[in-house]
Amino acid sequence: MPTKPKPSFDLDIELALVEKTAKRKIRVGANITFERLHKIIQAAYNWHESHMYQFLPFEKGEEGEPPSVEIVLDKETASDPKKAKLVHRAKLCDFLDKYKFILYIYDFGDDWFHYIDVTGSSDDCDDTLPLLINGENDAPPEDCGGAEGFADFLKIMDKPSHKEHKEMKGWAAEQGWERFNFERSKLRVYLAGNPGRGVWNKES
Repeated sequence: MPTKPKPSFDLDIELALVEKTAKRKIRVGANITFERLHKIIQAAYNWHESHMYQFLPFEKGEEGEPPSVEIVLDKETASDPKKAKLVHRAKLCDFLDKYKFILYIYDFGDDWFHYIDVTGSSDDCDDTLPLLINGENDAPPEDCGGAEGFADFLKIMDKPSHKEHKEMKGWAAEQGWERFNFERSKLRVYLAGNPGRGVWNKES
């Protein structure tokens, strides 16, 4: 049966790294919550929802500009709890017509900064959503020590003769890390947005 047209947003996401910024472009339903967007981004980057996170929308993409609003898991973690919104209640359609730039911070220890640009919208999208449109470059494994730690991780992983390569490769496997694969990531994104359709299996 044909998909019923629905409102949607196109989001360009860049995960700030030392080298080769990990980019993902996704199309999502406009009526989803930021909590669901979190799960979709996690799938796109092969994160595993192991840490806290928040969204900081901005009206303009200017350096040093204070966030217009904080969208958080717990208002007590916000700098201004009275103005903060909760991720499971805040819907994209209530914010992204006004706020075109979003900072998504995942893991307040490693501080993974994902810069999101709202690049397009549609009132009659007939794609099956959410949809990973494209992407490039590997994302880090969980708990690797931030951008600098990931740079060191890649140096070891890319050099089989390195004395720590075997140990690092085993650790990476335990973390569920893998090189970026578009088709596998696309499937993960779809399942993250449609939890009733199945569960991601690494062997799929």
